[in-house]
Amino acid sequence: MEETGSGPGSPPVLVLSGTAGLLTIRPPEHRGGWPDRAAFLRRLRDCADELAALLESRARNGACDGDPG
Repeated sequence: MEETGSGPGSPPVLVLSGTAGLLTIRPPEHRGGWPDRAAFLRRLRDCADELAALLESRARNGACDGDPG
């Protein structure tokens, strides 16, 4: 997470980068939408391990070999 500033015009931003790509999640401009974004981030956190395990399992088992995507 990157703290871009303490004022409302510069809210914190989540930035993940690595060899697989770059992901940036910014909060909505209006603070009224921040609680919904926080709920989304918690759902993302809760499901990320499950998705990672599924991808690892399929990669090990060759289930995706030959698939275009």
